[in-house]
Amino acid sequence: MTAIVLIIAASLGSTARVSDSFTVRAPVNQIANWMIDNQDQVAASMKCRVIARKGNRVHVSKDTAKGTFEFILIEQIVQDRRNGDVRYTTDFEKSVRGPMTGNRVEVWLRNVNGKTLVTVDATASVTGIPRLQVQIGLNVANRGFRNFMERRFR
Repeated sequence: MTAIVLIIAASLGSTARVSDSFTVRAPVNQIANWMIDNQDQVAASMKCRVIARKGNRVHVSKDTAKGTFEFILIEQIVQDRRNGDVRYTTDFEKSVRGPMTGNRVEVWLRNVNGKTLVTVDATASVTGIPRLQVQIGLNVANRGFRNFMERRFR
């Protein structure tokens, strides 16, 4: 009976969410402009490979313990006119290969005394993979992005 419950739970899919915040020594606009000009490097820091771009749609692949996933994301960068904060998002559009059913990454860049507070919220939904594995994958991606940004903007 327990095995049947576990199999059903695994086949339904899992959603995981991770968050992280850190400060870098550069103004918001410098970081935002760099991210716009270097979107493929941002993706690589999150352990994704950009296959193609068409407008704000990005076809990416990600190697996982369960194989290579390919999916289409919609990228957007918006600056708040009131306070200068910047929000960079990628939203899942569709899966090309693999069991991913959802993905959203939101990166906030906020001015704090001439430095930038970077807040990353990432959510992924995957069919047939336990939630813990999905969460570990998100943690690895977030840690890669954080390490990359901290080295880039010392």
